[in-house]
Amino acid sequence: METTEFKVPFAHNINKIRVDPDKAEKGQKYYCPDCKGELIFKSGSIKRAHFAHKYDPQCCDFHPHPETENHLMAKWKVRDLVNQHKNLHINRTCSECKQSFPQTIPTHGLHASLEYFLTPGFRADVAILDNNDNIKAVIEIKETHSVGEEKKQLLNKIPVGEFLATDILNNNIWNPIYHNFKPVKCKECKNKLNNAIQNIADMINKGKRIDVIREKCMRCGQEYKQIIPLKNKKAVTHYELSNNVTVDIAIVDENKQLKAAILLKEVTEEQKNLLKDISWISLFIDAFLRDKELVPDCDNFKPSKCNHCKYVHKEYNFTGQYKNSVVCPVSKKSLNVLDDCLLCKNFVDLNEHSVICIGEKEVNG
Repeated sequence: METTEFKVPFAHNINKIRVDPDKAEKGQKYYCPDCKGELIFKSGSIKRAHFAHKYDPQCCDFHPHPETENHLMAKWKVRDLVNQHKNLHINRTCSECKQSFPQTIPTHGLHASLEYFLTPGFRADVAILDNNDNIKAVIEIKETHSVGEEKKQLLNKIPVGEFLATDILNNNIWNPIYHNFKPVKCKECKNKLNNAIQNIADMINKGKRIDVIREKCMRCGQEYKQIIPLKNKKAVTHYELSNNVTVDIAIVDENKQLKAAILLKEVTEEQKNLLKDISWISLFIDAFLRDKELVPDCDNFKPSKCNHCKYVHKEYNFTGQYKNSVVCPVSKKSLNVLDDCLLCKNFVDLNEHSVICIGEKEVNG
């Protein structure tokens, strides 16, 4: 079977010093900087001087299509860092405060493979694999050409980052020119989130009353505070629903069965699907840190009535008539709790036995 020769952009001499082809001398020994195998130095009147060795698939990561020296060396650097279990560092933008920060990518339990076969016609510059050879991420290196749209589509379900070869070679922290990595938070924003999670969990576990501001009552349309029933319930932080999905706070019963979930970050479609059979709510973290108010961003709570509308309907359904009346502090008139105040044009409501107005409403006629 015929073997194929592959060119090597530079070599190491017996002292492990780099030698370029135009500085090499015939009769000297040279070695591949990648596989450490001995190279052949070729120089003639027709072809330019170069190094080459017999291709062995088990030996070396060189391949038949042409590649620049920077591109090769950048690939080797990434591969060696991963295989030596040294952390990678890349610049990211915090999803919360939008500031740039260096993210550390641990490589323990991982290894790298160059020119990893993805599908016919597509190879990854560097594939990062786990101990079972499952692909965990792809590093693409740009020297002259960026990752094409077709390849991006192929890799849309695999974490992939593209970096300049010169950036990888010259810097310890790399700037991605393209990536599809999951959003991340900087250390400060993570601490802020974790403090809020713990504070809410402590409130629940200490038996304190928890009110959530709801957008509008299904009957009167007014914003109101809904009491979350927490009798015999406990809060568990960072509760794992599956291998890939964790909720910030889980509310569990005495048998540790999940009853509701509280999230202080954007809810993914995967989380919504997993939580479809239980109550969940996503809260604005800044509102809680600032005012200790639990203000929802989104939720799947059933539509409900404010305490006023619940109370009035309960009385009416039980007795067949509205039991209580109140005195409007403006008009001084005695009004049924469902009536409008004709003078101040506001709803009248009861709040712990005192009269309050809960929003303007036009009076017909």
